[in-house]
This record gives sequence, structure tokens and C-alpha cells, in this order.
Amino acid sequence: MRWAPGRFGLFLSLGAFLLLIILGVFLNSLRTPEHLASTIDLESRGTALKTVTLYYLEPDSLAIVEENRQVTLRGEKSELARRLVRYLAEGGDAVRSPLPEGTRLVHYFELEDGAVILDFSSELIQLSSGGILEDRMRLQAFLRTLMENLAPIESMRILVEGRPLSLWGDHIRLDPVLLAESWQ
Repeated sequence: MRWAPGRFGLFLSLGAFLLLIILGVFLNSLRTPEHLASTIDLESRGTALKTVTLYYLEPDSLAIVEENRQVTLRGEKSELARRLVRYLAEGGDAVRSPLPEGTRLVHYFELEDGAVILDFSSELIQLSSGGILEDRMRLQAFLRTLMENLAPIESMRILVEGRPLSLWGDHIRLDPVLLAESWQ
């Protein structure tokens, strides 16, 4: 059987075409899948990398320990406040959380005079207490985290599902407005 010049060109073209398809599939597999790719562009306007300080309790004592964490923000204080609350509620392996697991910040209101109103989910009232000192340390860790990272805050009102929180844990009666200078 003899090869005609036209057939050779056809096989060569088919081979090159298949090679291009295989190469395209291979190169596409090297690309990061969209669901794993970062959706945050640090060069875009209003996006910033910020170091926040979170305050937790040591696991075997009532000492407050700090943890620094890098977060990416798009400029909204309410977004930062929600993240801080989520981080505090999640806790960690080497620390105890000052907030009950699952606590969420539902609403964040910032007033002109340096006051904020924070409205939390009902999980916040489920604070388990190891005593008055533990309640105080949990409250201090919580307030320091928010007041230092959301500065300038002069005062704060804490609500749970729209109602003022009057008791932190089992022992600490809260004033309707908490002044920042009292907890720093």
C-alpha cells in the first residue's frame, strides 16, 4: 500500500490537532479552580489587610491572652465587627472563648458621638459561668477586642435580639451604656 501525499498531510493535521487538545487540557488542569481562587483583590479600592487583636481566656486560668490575626477588609466597620465576634465565638485550641459558640452579631449601628449599638443573636445569653471573676474576664476580653479594633469607640450598648442585655453571665449586671474608659 502506498501513501499518498494528501493522506500524510491529513494524518499530520489530525495529530497536531489532537496534540493541541491534550496540551490545552493539561494547561487548564494547572490553573487554580475558581472555588479555590482568592476573590479578594488587595489592589482594589477600599480593600486593606489589617492586623486585629483578639482577646481570649487561657484554658487553665482566668488570665486574658491576646492573639493577633491578619484579616482582609473592604472598609466596612460592620463587617469587621461581625468577623471579630465570629472569631471570639469560635475560640481556638489553646484558648477559651469569651463568647458562647455560635454567637453572631446581627446588627451594628454606629452613632456620631463614638457610640455603637451591637445587636447579637440569642446565643449570647447562654454564657456559662465559672464564677463572678470568670464573667468579668470574659466581658473584659470581649469589650477590649471590640473597642480596640473598632476604635474610636467611646461607649457601647449591647442588645440581644433587639432587647438590652442586662446580665452578663450569671453575675455581672450591665449598665445600659458601657463606657470604653471603664474597660480598658
